[in-house]
Amino acid sequence: IWNDRIAKNYFLANGRIKKKLVEEMIEYLNAKTDEEKIKELADIYIVASILRERFNSDLGFSAFRGIFTADMSAVYPAVDEKMKINRSRIWEFKNGVYHHKEVKDE
Repeated sequence: IWNDRIAKNYFLANGRIKKKLVEEMIEYLNAKTDEEKIKELADIYIVASILRERFNSDLGFSAFRGIFTADMSAVYPAVDEKMKINRSRIWEFKNGVYHHKEVKDE
């Protein structure tokens, strides 16, 4: 899967994927517009999917059970778009989690 390419053992170490989930949840809570919320939900969905696929854990989905049971039709295309972006990014380990390097064109 995609995260194997960028992180290898990153997600196995010390609950870092959970830290990333919390980071994305905070970004969602701070989102001001519906568009920002959809983008942040896409990020949460991606991290939750990693938890499910790699660790058989529904922690990410359980944390947002009310949101994920709502109409997700706007989120799924955002997930696809975000994954296209993520696959083309350069990643670095910073502050205990992986982040993409900021590029002026983004």
